[in-house]
Amino acid sequence: MSKPARMPHADEQVVLEELQVELVNLEEWPRFQSLLRRHHHLGGIKPVGQRLYYVATWRGQWLALLVFCAAAKHLRQREKWIGWTEAQRRTRLGLVTNNARFLVLPHFHYPNLATRVMGLCLGRLAQDWQGRYGHPVWLAESFVDTQLFRGTAYKAGGWTELGPTQGYGRCGQDYYVKHDRPKALFVRELKKNARRSLCSERFKMPIHVIDSTTMELVAHCLDWAKHRRRKAAAKTHMRLNLQSLLPSFVIVDTAAEHDNKRARELCAGLKSGEIALFDKGYVDFGHVRDLDWRGISWVTRAKENMVYQVMRKMPPAKDPKIVRDEVIVLRNETKPAPELMRRVVALVQIDGEEREMTFLTNNLEWSPRSVADLYRCRWQIEVFFKQTLQLGDFLGHNANAVRWQVWTALLTYVLLRYLSHLSKWAHSFTRLFTILRAALWEKYDLLKLLACYGTAGGSFRNLARPEQAYFPGYL
Repeated sequence: MSKPARMPHADEQVVLEELQVELVNLEEWPRFQSLLRRHHHLGGIKPVGQRLYYVATWRGQWLALLVFCAAAKHLRQREKWIGWTEAQRRTRLGLVTNNARFLVLPHFHYPNLATRVMGLCLGRLAQDWQGRYGHPVWLAESFVDTQLFRGTAYKAGGWTELGPTQGYGRCGQDYYVKHDRPKALFVRELKKNARRSLCSERFKMPIHVIDSTTMELVAHCLDWAKHRRRKAAAKTHMRLNLQSLLPSFVIVDTAAEHDNKRARELCAGLKSGEIALFDKGYVDFGHVRDLDWRGISWVTRAKENMVYQVMRKMPPAKDPKIVRDEVIVLRNETKPAPELMRRVVALVQIDGEEREMTFLTNNLEWSPRSVADLYRCRWQIEVFFKQTLQLGDFLGHNANAVRWQVWTALLTYVLLRYLSHLSKWAHSFTRLFTILRAALWEKYDLLKLLACYGTAGGSFRNLARPEQAYFPGYL
C-alpha cells in the first residue's frame, strides 16, 4: 500500500513560492558536474552538442539540477505518437529536446518541489534555447528507469507517458546494443499544437536568399582591399528576405576571403523551418549539416568535383525537365556532412536556352520541380544588387569610408521601401526612386507627392506590401 501524500509545511511552502530557476554559467559548471557525479544514479554528463543546464535556487541555495540536450535519434513510440515521416524526423529533430538529468539534491525532498522546478524550467526552456542556438524547441522527452523511480513529477507536471522503450542503448555513431532494462518514455509539448506542427506537411516560413556582390576599386588608392596583384575590391555579403525583398543581415568586407567563410555568420539568425537559398560558393558541408540539425531547409547547387554515393533513387517525376532525382551521401566519411542529401538534375531555361543544372537540398519531401524553382528564386537577389548597390564613386578610400557608403545605400533603400509602404505605392520601385531623385532638392511632402503622382496601372514584382511569408504552391 502506497504512503498517503502529505502537503508542504508552511516553511516548505515559502520555498516553493520563492523558488527560482536559472541557467548555469561557466563558473558554476564544475560544481554542477560534481553534484551530478556524486548524487545522480547516471553520474555526470558529457558537454557535447546543443544543451542547457539549469539550477533551481532558493535564497542562494541549490535545490535541484536539470540538463536538457539533443533528443534521442530513434524512438519507436515517439515517432508513432508524433506521426511524422522519416524525412520530417531527420529535418525537425532539432525541435525536440531530451531531459537527460533531473536531480533534486539531498535534504530538499519537499512535496511538490520536483513538479514546481520542472514547471518553471519548461516555462522558459523554448525561449532560452532560441537565445542560445537560434531556434526554439517544441517538444521535451525524458526517460524514467521504472526499477528505481515512478515518474511522479512528470505525471503531475502534465507529461504524457508513451510506454516502455525497446531496451536498446546507442553505442557509437549508429550502432545499438540491447541492455534489457527498458525505460518509460515521457513527452511534453512546449508550445500549442507542437505535435501537429512537427508532422505538418507544409511550413509557412520565410525564404532567405544568401549571396554576395563584388565592387571593383582602385588598387593604388585602396591598399586594404587588395585581393589580386593589381586589383582591389570590396565584397558585400547579404541575407535577403525573398518575400519582402528587405536585407536581413549584411557584411561589408574585402573580396579576398572566400564566400563559405562567411556562411555561418549569414545564417546564424535563421529559425527552424525556414528556407535558405545560396550559391555553391557558400557550400561548406559542415555548415549545411548544422543547418540540417537546426531544422532549416536549404537549396544550393552541387559542385562539379563532389564525390558521392547514391543511396536510392526517388520515384520518377512526371516533369520531363527533371533528369535525375536521387538521395546521396558523401564518400569522404572523415569530413562533417549531412546524413543524407538530395541531388536533383534538371533542365533550366537561362536566357532562352536550356541548360542542365544540378541542385542539392536536405529536404526529401519537396517535388524535384519545387527544388529547381526555389533555386531560380535566388536570382531575385541579383535584381536587388542592381537596384541598390550601383555606386558610381566613393567619397573616401579607407575601409570605413567604403563601408559607410555601402551602408548608406542600404539604409536609403530601406527608407524608400518604408515610404512605399506608407503611401501604398502600387508601381515599380524603379519609378518611385526616379520620382524622389527628381524631387530631391525641392521641399515637398513626399506622401502627398506620391499620392497624386501618375494614373498608369500595372502589376509589378516589388510593390509596397510584401507577399505572404511563404512560397505559394508547394510550401
